Amino acid sequence: MRTSMLGRKLHWILRCTAASMQTSRSQVSSAAAPTGAGAECWFGRKHFGRPLSQVAEEDPSYCRWLLRKAKAADAPSSLQENAAWLRSHAPDIGAKRHAETAKQGTCVPAENGGQPGRMQYGRDLSDLAQEDPVYCQWMLREAKEPHASPKLRENANWLLENAPHLQEQGLLVTGGKHRGKKMSELLAEDSSYCHWILREAQEPSATRGMKDMAEWLTENAPHLQEDGVLAAGGRHKGRLLSDLVVDDPTYCQWILRTAQEEQSSGGHLRAQAAWLQKNAPHLKEVPVVSLRSAHKGVPVPQVVAEDPRWCSFVLRQEEARSRGFAIAAEWLREKAPELLEAQDDAEIAQIGQKFFKQYGQHFVVRSGKHRMKTFAVVVKDDPKFVEWALQQSTSDAGCNKNIQFFAAFVSQQSSQETADSFKREAVTFHKKVRHVRARKTAESSAA
Repeated sequence: MRTSMLGRKLHWILRCTAASMQTSRSQVSSAAAPTGAGAECWFGRKHFGRPLSQVAEEDPSYCRWLLRKAKAADAPSSLQENAAWLRSHAPDIGAKRHAETAKQGTCVPAENGGQPGRMQYGRDLSDLAQEDPVYCQWMLREAKEPHASPKLRENANWLLENAPHLQEQGLLVTGGKHRGKKMSELLAEDSSYCHWILREAQEPSATRGMKDMAEWLTENAPHLQEDGVLAAGGRHKGRLLSDLVVDDPTYCQWILRTAQEEQSSGGHLRAQAAWLQKNAPHLKEVPVVSLRSAHKGVPVPQVVAEDPRWCSFVLRQEEARSRGFAIAAEWLREKAPELLEAQDDAEIAQIGQKFFKQYGQHFVVRSGKHRMKTFAVVVKDDPKFVEWALQQSTSDAGCNKNIQFFAAFVSQQSSQETADSFKREAVTFHKKVRHVRARKTAESSAA
């Protein structure tokens, strides 16, 4: 009896709860209905919860995307309500899209598996020209091919007419960590990546974008293919030694040691050692920074001159973080302990000048086509670069410390050559004087 009564009460409570939930659901549905300016965006993440009136004004391309999505058979009710509001209160958005479609068309899917065309399908070209210039450049290139579809050529013509900046800014990197960067900037900042592009473009599976980048490098940076001595074994097999001088200087030092210690070393190893002795002699003469940092591959004495505060930081660490860190710290403690006592900028600059005078012949160029080549090698091989560096060092725009020290090294070399020339002339003059005196003495004796 008692159990029956409890059951009836529980049933009554459940019915009341269900009725209450139904009422609440109706109220929410009523509140969410599009009513003029009060409608809010309830679909997608970008503008979720914002008034549709603001979204329509600030981001019409997003609203057009909502309208396209709402046409799907399985479109949720929230999306359909947003689309209904847009058609009712912002009809110009749909009209504008149709006008643009008639005038410029929408993006077609890629006809090449190496390009992300499916992701861009249906988007307005005016949006793509701003948001994805890499893909737009791909369309311009592909439209020139015989197999290009009429739609792709139509899009390319629109881009040529309405987005001339795509061609003016030059070729962009098509993928990877540098995607969207100008090739000219990539060449100046990351020559190792440029070498990788040249190697990958030789593979049968190379994409059209990779081949285009390699073609640009071949035309604009032929020096990347010069002096192309490759590592012959180990984990770096097939890589350019010019890259390894930067990326793994300890491996290059191992090559030099092994070629010297083992008389029976192979011809490949001796060829690598010969290249390193010519182009990176500093690896045998001074320690280089081998830990991951902005100074990796740079001689430690050069870092003292160009970035003494980094060296002070290394000296102040109680424990070495790595073997490379320990090597740099040990050398600095022995050769540059005064960095710990230096207080003002003038004193620190004086220390830098001291190391430049002592080790300047082992300093290296940090960037560009002569990256990690010593100052002495560059002065000998490239007089045009020398002239450019001297102009940069005296221009109003100024230049970085590396170029300043390079220009100082050139001036130092010129002064030394002048002094040596005067010395040779003086020696020759004194020899002539002694010869004349000896002849006169001989003539006097004979008389």
